[in-house]
Amino acid sequence: MTVPVIRDSVEKLRFRFADTKILLGSHAHADHMEGDALVKELTGAKLMAMEQDIPALAKMTPGNKPHVIDRVLHDGDQVTLGGTTLVAHLTPGHTRRGCTTWSVKTQEGGKSYDVVIIGSVGVNPGYQLINNKEVPQIAEEYTRSFRLLRGLPCEYPARVAPRDAQHDREVRAARDYAESFH
Repeated sequence: MTVPVIRDSVEKLRFRFADTKILLGSHAHADHMEGDALVKELTGAKLMAMEQDIPALAKMTPGNKPHVIDRVLHDGDQVTLGGTTLVAHLTPGHTRRGCTTWSVKTQEGGKSYDVVIIGSVGVNPGYQLINNKEVPQIAEEYTRSFRLLRGLPCEYPARVAPRDAQHDREVRAARDYAESFH
């Protein structure tokens, strides 16, 4: 569980972990959202997740702590805290139907910038895009996600580095496949 590492990192930046108000995820994988229940317990933060991720989150119960969702999000919903508003974009892929990409307008030096925080559109090793019995239309969902991502205004895409070279090759292959539909 990475909650202690996250708490320490937040506090090293001179923020108070206890001040966490909202928990937002990118996709319902244990390595990204398993600690939500504990963070919610420690801070009282509100947990918000894309509707399509709710079934997967319901199955995650580390330490027998259920994912109590305070707000179910849908494509285009806005989440505001202070003067900042993030927009949720449904970008299914990466094996989860509720993968969420976030966009936000930010200001710096009197200028306005569009920022995109990409959920994940990578393909995990062994995941089947074609003839997938569990999600038969996953290739079309990837295509929609790539189309949406290309259409979002963005000066600064926030990307997480790929886990390894194989993962990077799979992301390129998925992107090439999606672009073949244009």
